[in-house]
Amino acid sequence: MPHSNPAPDVAIVGGGVAGSSLAVVLRRAGLDVHLIERTDRFRDRIRGETIHPWGVRHVRELGLYDLVVDSARAQPQGLWQKYIEREAQEPYRWADDFPQSPNGLGVAHVDLQEAMLAEAVRLGAVLHRPTEVTFDRVTHRPRLCVTTPGGETTISPALVVGADGEHSATRRWMGGTRRADPTHHHLGGVMIRGLGLAADRMHQAYFEGGFCIASPMADDRTRIYLICDPERASIFQRSDDPARQIVDQFRNSTPTGLLAERWHAIGPAGFFLNAIQVPTIPLSRDTVLIGDASGRNDPSQGHGLSLVFRDVHAVRDLLADGAAWDEAPDRFHREKAVDFEVLRQHAHWAERLATETGPEIDALRERVARAREIDPTAGGFAGILATGPNDLEASETARRHFFGEDLEPDTAVA
Repeated sequence: MPHSNPAPDVAIVGGGVAGSSLAVVLRRAGLDVHLIERTDRFRDRIRGETIHPWGVRHVRELGLYDLVVDSARAQPQGLWQKYIEREAQEPYRWADDFPQSPNGLGVAHVDLQEAMLAEAVRLGAVLHRPTEVTFDRVTHRPRLCVTTPGGETTISPALVVGADGEHSATRRWMGGTRRADPTHHHLGGVMIRGLGLAADRMHQAYFEGGFCIASPMADDRTRIYLICDPERASIFQRSDDPARQIVDQFRNSTPTGLLAERWHAIGPAGFFLNAIQVPTIPLSRDTVLIGDASGRNDPSQGHGLSLVFRDVHAVRDLLADGAAWDEAPDRFHREKAVDFEVLRQHAHWAERLATETGPEIDALRERVARAREIDPTAGGFAGILATGPNDLEASETARRHFFGEDLEPDTAVA
């Protein structure tokens, strides 16, 4: 094990994708890093396994692309394939409009966690695992008491990074809070082996009241997500075989014969509330929150892993640009809040179009379709999976344009 400095540059609480990825890039920059992971092993859960093209751009700029593809076996996805009324549409090629963001990646979350953690340790990060951690403060530095089966260690880093998820203990220690936006829809998911889907693309299939997303990855595995209203989700959740219910919904929304008949679930299946989690983060000179610890966007939008690599990129650059470290946390949180709010508002705009039914929403969809004929970019928001929140502003003017409320009377739908 590398020498364990009791006063390292950085202590990262949470050894998942966010924490381990940050440990990798900070070790490459020569910083002394301790990585603190609560669990003894990573377990499969229903969570983000797609990195959108804008997130992949951050992965590339961080120098992590080969690691993610080779070690985590991420599958490049250069196409987005939609199915409407069970008919395959012409696949969309990201590189045609976004040559700087030519593909997304489909990757099993546990594979990504393991690859990043192993690389962080190989590069010399000191790993504490499994642990319980308590926080305190001594003079001007934070103090972390880390308890593992091998004993107790006290470290006093210059900077604490909370990468410990939406229920972040680090955020609570700071005095931060979180609140949930109202729940509009639910998201379910399951990992399947043997569907035989084309792995060079994401698959999105629409049905009345919702849609399915399928993200293929290595070893003929596919994570299927089902987004629908709470009532339908409740019916699925009460099923004796929710995995089959999810696969059947996807099958019934795609062309006959697209999916293989013989498949099996290789992970848990279930549904959860899709509410956006909005944090309140106090001012701090020595603690920064990344990933879901600094806000969870609507998971059905799929930006979670992209936000992780955006955060890793931002923290690395802030610590390397020569600015005082004690200014970095507040600057990071201010900039993150701007990007997060763009994604949050866009998610709220999109949610009505995704799962609601009835004459009112049909009329809204017609107006939106007409607006897209006039401006296919929707003011830039149509390409948000490729561009991310960069250079977008979720203003009232942008919202009206997104919904076509600024159409001239003779072009608007009555």
